[in-house]
Amino acid sequence: MKLQTFFVIIIILGLSISVGCAQEKYPEDVVAAVNGKTITTGDIEQTLTERKMTIAIANKLYSPDSNSLTLKDALIQSLSNPQEELNPEQNRYLESMERMTTKDLSYNEAFNILLRQEIFFQEAMKLGHEVSMGKAKEILAESNVSTNQALREDEEAWKKYSQNIKYIDEVYKQFGFKSEEDYLNQRIDKTAQFMTISRMRNQFNKVMADKLPELDTYQISNAWNDYGEFLLDKAKVKIANPDYSVEWYGKPWGYGSLDLK
Repeated sequence: MKLQTFFVIIIILGLSISVGCAQEKYPEDVVAAVNGKTITTGDIEQTLTERKMTIAIANKLYSPDSNSLTLKDALIQSLSNPQEELNPEQNRYLESMERMTTKDLSYNEAFNILLRQEIFFQEAMKLGHEVSMGKAKEILAESNVSTNQALREDEEAWKKYSQNIKYIDEVYKQFGFKSEEDYLNQRIDKTAQFMTISRMRNQFNKVMADKLPELDTYQISNAWNDYGEFLLDKAKVKIANPDYSVEWYGKPWGYGSLDLK
C-alpha cells in the first residue's frame, strides 16, 4: 500500500513538473514574456521598420534646406545650454529622447523599447487609463478636424503644414501605406496602446509637477523613465531568446508612491 502511495505521489509530482515546463515553452518567434504577454521577433521587426519610417520622415522634414532645427538641436535649445555644457541628467534626457525617436536601433534596443511599452501599457490599463480602438479612431478624426480648422486661419502655416504632410505621406507610401492616416488606422491597436500610455503619462507629469514644482521638464521626463524601470523591476519577465537581454538606462526610483489613477 505504501509503495502504491509512493508511486502516486511520484506521478503527481511528475505531472506538476511537466506542466510547469510546458508553461515555460514558447513558440520559436517569442523573444520574451512580460507578465504573460509575449513579445515576438515580428514585433521587433515591426518596431525597426517603424523607426526607419520615423528617421526617413525626420530627414525629409529637417533637411538642410528646410530651415528647420533637427529634433536633437531643438531639444538642446530647450535646455538653454550648448551641448558641451549639458549636465549628466540633461545628457541622459537627450539620449533617451533620441533612443525613443530618431536613433537607428539595434535589435536589442528595439526589444527594450517594446518591453517598456508593454510594462507601461499594463500599468496604465490597471489604473483605468484605457483608450479603446474605437475611441482612438474618434480622437484621430477629431484631431485632424481641429488641426485643419486652426491652421487654415493662417495661410503661411497652412502652406507649411500641407507641404509637411506631403513629405510625410511620401515616406509612408514607400513603406506600403497610402498616407499617415492609413498607417495609423491600420495600426489602430498600437495607436490605442500609445494613447493609453499617454493618458497615464499626463497624470504622471501632473502629479510630479504638483509634488516637486522645482523640477524642470527634462527631470520629469527622466523620472518617467526611472518609473518605467521601477515597474520593470517588479514585473515577471521571462527571456525566451538568449540573443536578447534587458538594458537598464535609468536610476533607482526615489520619489515614493504616486497616485496615477
